[in-house]
Amino acid sequence: MARVALNSRFSTETIFVYYHRLPKMIVAESANQVYNQLILYWIKFRLPTCKKPQVIEKMKDLYMEHVKLMNHRSRNNEKDQLNQQCYVALLHFSVKHYFLTDLVG
Repeated sequence: MARVALNSRFSTETIFVYYHRLPKMIVAESANQVYNQLILYWIKFRLPTCKKPQVIEKMKDLYMEHVKLMNHRSRNNEKDQLNQQCYVALLHFSVKHYFLTDLVG
């Protein structure tokens, strides 16, 4: 797979889903592969890093939220549409801010 700049949750989620679906890795292995690429990005730009288990757990949570939304994607009520819009908006939020919130607080 070609390298993708991991500068948003969208690109991170894209790579995660790629590893999870095409080579059919389990969720933990897919999250580990994304972490290995993400840590290179963090080191290259000299960003502070958080511990690997925390990153993998957040990746799993992000994927489970995605799965939950995909299960309810056929619903057209306002709440489900709002949840989908919020999720899409958050996907474009910076990965740095998402994964580094534990270090700031």
